[in-house]
Amino acid sequence: MAVRISEASTKVSYVVVAYVLGIFVTLSVALLAGIPQAAATTAVLLLAAVTFAVRSFRGDGEPVAPPRKWWRMTSRPTSGFAFATVFLLHATYLAFQASQGPDSEVFISLALIYTLLGALFASSSIRLRSVESEHAAGQS
Repeated sequence: MAVRISEASTKVSYVVVAYVLGIFVTLSVALLAGIPQAAATTAVLLLAAVTFAVRSFRGDGEPVAPPRKWWRMTSRPTSGFAFATVFLLHATYLAFQASQGPDSEVFISLALIYTLLGALFASSSIRLRSVESEHAAGQS
């Protein structure tokens, strides 16, 4: 049986814990093995955490049992746009960091991953808006 998380407080807790653990693990790896290894660890952890969240979280009124469509990242467009903004702002910061010194390829690689995630959330929200519009037009 697939894990489904529908309580808002559990979703927030998951995001906070994943963020804090990500920082802790990334800093630990950076101190023990170096910046490039920490960046690789960050990328893997980020992709795993986001994949789990978008496949497991369910919004109000969203069916719990069936899996989401492959393109659907959130239950509502607004939350998807919020996540897209956060990921794209972080990508911008990482791209700026890349221009500031050594290990620029590491920061560029991470910026590309954050850009991809931001684009996926934005695309999902745009698509959800059109689905909601079609659904609303069908009920009129």
